[in-house]
Amino acid sequence: FFVLHCFLKIQAGKSRQELVGFCEDIEMIDAGGNTISGNYPLDVYYIHAPKCWDGWHPRCDNVGSTLELRDAWMAMEAVVGIDHSSERIGLSNVWPNQLMDIIQFVKERQNKQENGDGEHNYPPPRMPDAVQIFADPINPAKQLRQICQDHDIEFVSYSTLGTQHRGGAIGNPVLGSSVVQNLASRHKRSKAEVVLSWALQKGMSVIPRSSKKHHIQELSNLLVEPPFLTAEDMIAMDSLSQD
Repeated sequence: FFVLHCFLKIQAGKSRQELVGFCEDIEMIDAGGNTISGNYPLDVYYIHAPKCWDGWHPRCDNVGSTLELRDAWMAMEAVVGIDHSSERIGLSNVWPNQLMDIIQFVKERQNKQENGDGEHNYPPPRMPDAVQIFADPINPAKQLRQICQDHDIEFVSYSTLGTQHRGGAIGNPVLGSSVVQNLASRHKRSKAEVVLSWALQKGMSVIPRSSKKHHIQELSNLLVEPPFLTAEDMIAMDSLSQD
């Protein structure tokens, strides 16, 4: 565990320096309730995937065996609870059974601590703050979203606009659906606004990528304006689900 913790500490520190290294130091509260001074932390640090296999990412090629997810999660807890490189930690690209196993693992250790049986060399046990998953109207990840809702975990959707689908000649099946097109026309909104509003009204956080100012403005408007999809609209959007 010590070697793994040191490795993740280095990686989290590099990420923190690259992304928010220009920020001023801040005061934080450690696991013991003490005020400490430290580097401005990342908002959230993820385990990007529970497994590694050849072809998935260049760093995964010829890796061989990888650590169990529980061991990796304890090192992530140390990133928040001991090193303070990040304010929150999360999981990405997990299956429901994998998320439930981590939740159970954390609960078991929390119960041990409450009963005075916790091992002092462990980092403070911590539930995932966020789960980042591919979700769109066709594949809305209902089971994972329900687990997150039941355990107060932020559900973060990526590729919400349907970009994970390989539509070939028919193109993007989300933005190209007649349901989305009709709603966009009726509400005088873009198709992306319709889909992102659906996700937000479902309680998801969204992280669409864009370098175009008007697309970024559309999303920012959605975050501050009242929802525009009606209950009937949401039912129509839900009808796209193949989950």
